Amino acid sequence: MKKISLVLVALFMASALLFAGGSAETAAPSTSDDGTTTVRVGLLCIGDENDQGYTYNFIRGRDEATEMLAAEGINVDWVTKFNIGEDATCIDANIEAAEEGCQIIINNSFGFEPFMLEVVNDYPEIEFISCTNAASATDGRANTHNAFADIYEGRYIAGVIAGMKLQQMIDEGEIAPEEAVIGYVGAYSFAEVISGFTAYFLGARSVCPSVTMKVIFVGSWSDATAESDAALALIDDG
Repeated sequence: MKKISLVLVALFMASALLFAGGSAETAAPSTSDDGTTTVRVGLLCIGDENDQGYTYNFIRGRDEATEMLAAEGINVDWVTKFNIGEDATCIDANIEAAEEGCQIIINNSFGFEPFMLEVVNDYPEIEFISCTNAASATDGRANTHNAFADIYEGRYIAGVIAGMKLQQMIDEGEIAPEEAVIGYVGAYSFAEVISGFTAYFLGARSVCPSVTMKVIFVGSWSDATAESDAALALIDDG
């Protein structure tokens, strides 16, 4: 789901710049003699491709967007920065991407937005995109945007699958209905996470009416040790 969001962001933003042809307030992409257009896009990531999860899927989305746009005659020159902190280093990363000539800068983590917003007024010609957050969609600035996939849809489907398995175990006598308990490890008590596990639970309950769920928050977007400890605690809790 997150991969799709980045593809759509790149398609929308690059196409908007292309057909607008640039303006006094929008950095214009370059057009070569053969008619192809090049757009430089910054992608600031909280992790890297080795996390095999969140950032990894952004990288997959980046590569797919590049291929899709190339077929439309739009070349994307990516400036990708990995392992950016949700702190003042994010300000520096946004400034660096801006100074490196990016016309669009995508911030891929929830915690990046406050730091991104400290930079945007200094670069009104650059389009800044915050993923998973909302302030950039309602702050009244022309060059700030919000983008994210409907993650809850995928969570709901995953919940249906889990519920089907639990109901099968109930039907086959492996567990009693009241023993159909799901454990869920969440990052933070944020709206995105809450909507995600709520959708997961509703999906499970749609096929297994007796299911209940226990949630543990680990206070991090990417902490394998804390996530493992939380999962083990849920297992121990039945």
